[in-house]
Amino acid sequence: MKKYFILVIISFIFLCSCNRQAGNIISNESPTENSIKKEPEADYSKVHEFTVMNEKYAWGYDLNESTPITYAMGLLVDLNKQDKFVDDSTITIPHEAAKEIASLFIDKELIKKGSYNGNYFYPLPKYPDISLEPFEISDVNGQINVLYGRFVNNDDGSKHWLYPVRYTAVPYILAEEDIPDILSDIYEAGEQMYRIIHVENIYDMDSAKEIYTNNGYGELLVGKSYDISSPEDVVEMSKRVNSGLYSEICSTYNLMCDIDMNGIDFMSMGKYPDYMEQYDLRRPNKIGFCGILYGNNHSINNLNIAAEADESEYMNNYCGFFSILGQEAEVRDLSIINADIENMGENYSVGSGILAGRIYGSKIENCYVSGTVKGTVLVGGLAGESYGGDKLNGEELRCEIIKCNADVEVFGESWIGGFVGSNGADIVNCSVKGIVTSDEIEDYKRSSLENMPFG
Repeated sequence: MKKYFILVIISFIFLCSCNRQAGNIISNESPTENSIKKEPEADYSKVHEFTVMNEKYAWGYDLNESTPITYAMGLLVDLNKQDKFVDDSTITIPHEAAKEIASLFIDKELIKKGSYNGNYFYPLPKYPDISLEPFEISDVNGQINVLYGRFVNNDDGSKHWLYPVRYTAVPYILAEEDIPDILSDIYEAGEQMYRIIHVENIYDMDSAKEIYTNNGYGELLVGKSYDISSPEDVVEMSKRVNSGLYSEICSTYNLMCDIDMNGIDFMSMGKYPDYMEQYDLRRPNKIGFCGILYGNNHSINNLNIAAEADESEYMNNYCGFFSILGQEAEVRDLSIINADIENMGENYSVGSGILAGRIYGSKIENCYVSGTVKGTVLVGGLAGESYGGDKLNGEELRCEIIKCNADVEVFGESWIGGFVGSNGADIVNCSVKGIVTSDEIEDYKRSSLENMPFG
């Protein structure tokens, strides 16, 4: 009977102790404690195989009644066995079929609950290439507990860290009657198997930092500090921030002098990193630039950005010096003078502003912008849109714009303003002067009146 594993997890086969003794000890002396051959440590590679499978299919959610559906669907697609459940480019799998498959890997008590029927478009979204590194492993009363660090690697080998996770699994021996027909060519009776009975995603930032620091990865969670003294430094800052690496998007940048960007090819910084889906709960809840920029009362002059929005790149359509100013970002004492920002997209919301296309839960203080901004929807002199929100733990995330001024000319179609196109921020002691023009109105589906501006 042919048998193969779904995933090959080479990185996990390193769990044997460095102190393990190999071979027989030959000595004329009596055996001592150090010379006695020790039993090999337990092989947890099978546990890691199943936890990686769950990581691939569950998108960072805790175990719940939909887990059997997502697990079963993901497994069948991986094995190219989904045809039985595909209809008109969607996968629908009855709960009973999902329970039978998932019961090989997931707590049976959980699987008994609920009657959720999954309905997913086929093929399923691309799974991120996540690796797990076991930091702590314990076996207590037959329960295997593993604390993992989660990572996604860039092409250059740099690492994105994800929230850590703790798995609890119990071993069992697979019986013939437990093997679903659809998996009968994959698994066989007598195999050592494990069922996952608990998943604890660790979203607390302090706990995450402590875990990664204690295991040698603290530098991935700590921002750096850079001085900006030339146009080349500004371009390099954009590259660092757009890498999406946590330590870069959370860094501090200091503007050391006035800088002229005339003739410099510049890409908006703070674009959404594409290493995994925005809604994936394992990803640190940071979008855009989330560090600090101290302008030190210096200016960025003659910034020129021309972009064209792409409907397939929704989160990357925001345009300005910053594409997105994200959670807890700060920009202080900065001037952007004589900027020319153009971000066009037919029948599509793009978000344009001189400082930022989008400001989300940031603090902007004592800043000044001047120049021209052109876009379609969500267009403003300072920013296309600004608002607060909630952190992953439910804590309120406020957005503040204080003592800022703009002298601008703004062109757009809907949701436009001299200062901000659409606002949910606290704006205090700010001013704007200039001209706002709404023209070339398109028939937007989100508008109730054809060819009329709104917002």
